[in-house]
This record gives sequence, C-alpha cells and structure tokens, in this order.
Amino acid sequence: MLCAASEALAMKVLMITQSFCPYIGGVEKHVRRVSEELIRKGHNVVVVTSKGSSELRGSEMIGNIPVHRFLKTRNLIRIWLWFIRHAILIRNATIIHCHDYYVFVYWYLPFRFLFFLKPVFITFHGWEGHFPPGRKEILLRKLSALLTKRNMCIGQYISKWYKVQCNYVSYGGTDSFQSTPSIANRSKNKALYIGRLSDDNAFLEYVKILEVLKTKYDIDFDLQVYGNGPLGRLASEYAHIHSLGVSLHRPVENPFEHSNDSIVAFSPGYLAILEAMIHKTIVCSIFNNELKRDYLLSFPASSRLPIGIPLTAASAEELADKLVSILDDPQKTELMGQEGFEIARQMTWKRVACAYLKMYSESREQTTEF
Repeated sequence: MLCAASEALAMKVLMITQSFCPYIGGVEKHVRRVSEELIRKGHNVVVVTSKGSSELRGSEMIGNIPVHRFLKTRNLIRIWLWFIRHAILIRNATIIHCHDYYVFVYWYLPFRFLFFLKPVFITFHGWEGHFPPGRKEILLRKLSALLTKRNMCIGQYISKWYKVQCNYVSYGGTDSFQSTPSIANRSKNKALYIGRLSDDNAFLEYVKILEVLKTKYDIDFDLQVYGNGPLGRLASEYAHIHSLGVSLHRPVENPFEHSNDSIVAFSPGYLAILEAMIHKTIVCSIFNNELKRDYLLSFPASSRLPIGIPLTAASAEELADKLVSILDDPQKTELMGQEGFEIARQMTWKRVACAYLKMYSESREQTTEF
C-alpha cells in the first residue's frame, strides 16, 4: 500500500498555516482534512495559525486537532516573539510543515536556523492573483524550496510559472462519497458558483454566462453563488440591470448541501472542481490569462474526455456555447457527470495524506503526482 512504508513510526507534525477553521477556504480545508487523516493513521498533528479576531480562542481543540493561534498582525517581531514563547511546539515536533511561502519566509525562517536539524517541508498552494507573477513571488518560492527538505505543489503549473522543482504534485482531495440526486433528475437550468468573487477567478465572466444563455439561447439560468470577495456588489448590480437570476451567499463548508439539485457548477479552483465532480455536476471553468489556463489544463481530468473536465473556455460566450452543446445531449451530460465522479472518488483525502507521509519518509529526488 502507498502508506505502508510510512506508518511504522508515529510522527509529531507541526502544521503552520496563515488561516484555519473556523475560516472557510481551500487551504483551510486542505490543512484540516490532511491533519485529520494523519491523526487517523496514528500520528500527532498540531496546527499553528493566525486569527483575525480576538474573540477566537488562543488555543483549542477542533475535532481531534490541537490549534494554537496568535492575533493576526504585520508586525513580524510580534509573530517571532509568539513563536519564541511557544518554542516547545517546535521542539516537540519531528516534522515542521509550512503551508505556502509566506508562512515559511515571514513566520518561520528565523527558526529554520535556530532549529537547523529540524526537518521542514512546504506546500505551495496557489498563486497571488495577478498575472504575470512578480519577481519577488518567484524568488521567495525558490528560496522556500531551497531551504526546505521537500515540497508539494498544488498543481503542476507552479513548476512552470514559479521555477520551482516540485517534488510532489497534488490537486487536493474529496470526502467520502454521499448519495446525490441522479443528474438526469436535476434542474437543467440551475447552477452554483464556488469560490472567491474576484478578478483572478474571472467571477464576473461566470455571471455574464447567464446573460449569454438568456439573450443567445433564450435560457433562464438560476445561479447560487457561495463565496465572498470584492466583486460581490458589482455582480449584484449587473444581475439586477440584466434581470439575471443570481443569488449571493456567504461561504459554507459544503455548498452542495444547500444546492444539490444543480446540474452545473462554475468552479475556478481545484477543490471546488473536485467537489463538483464528486457530485456528478457539469463542471465549468474560465481562464483569463495563460497561468490560469495552465492551472486548469494541468488538472488530471482535463484530457479524460474530448471535451475535458472541467469544461474550460476563455470567455463567457465561449463557455456558454460549450455548455449548451453538453446540456442539449443527455448522453454527453450523463457521461461527463459519471466520468468526473469516477475520477474524483479516487482522489481522496486519505490518498493526499499518504502522499504527505511518503514525502516525509522519502529522501530520493523525484516528482510524483497524487
């Protein structure tokens, strides 16, 4: 088995991440689910993170994960003093794992040298949202890769755009499959959007898809949006002006519990794509630059079918045309939903956790996808 060689000795892993539960997001979910799986396999995991509100506890248990928080600040001295006061967390750990270069460079770097023999690993999670990536971001990622033992990249595109040699590549995971309505019995005119309402996710283009469907194909779509971000108000105004069925909701842990009859999911990020696939929806994604295009096309299912999963396009009109061609063909609709499900059900959080354990235990250089 994948984890067999890595489960012999229990490890004490210190996960350091900018944000964690109760905040909702891709990195937050990734760290939590990997931590839970590692604990289930007999390892000890402690999470260190920041908090945006003094109302959150400094230390608490979230499920079976001990979590320690310091108040969010840009004052690096305060952050380093907090780590000094809590240095026992570093001393007791057998593994230090930083989630993204910001955490490693700005939070942990001084302790990388104070605890020089302590093995440090890093996961590179995403991109900064501006294209092309700046020299500073590229340099800091390369520095982080150089000063850590091994790394995991969330997406193969990171290697190309940030000049980092990825030791492991992952796209996230899915939870155990729960029954969902048959795709044939769902509303043909319902969709949901999962992700941040921002330019880097091309959010307004997804709203404009509804306008194209209405004016070009005389199809009225209902779109439930789960997320937050700077474009929420603009999207509401646009939907009102063009009489589009758009409803905005705050982020929730599982949007499909609130909108499980949607046949289409607009998903700009890997975890949102996987969650849509496990629920057998038609997954659609828009790219507005070359990095985002590589981001989507590096996803393992992008070449599974001639049309690709997710269904990708560079504009609202192009994606609307592709979507209509799928929805007009019940066989294509069923095939895309089923193929997506079969891929997603293999990409479990257990598998991702096994990749982490394999990364911790291996010393030879290689690139492996999970």
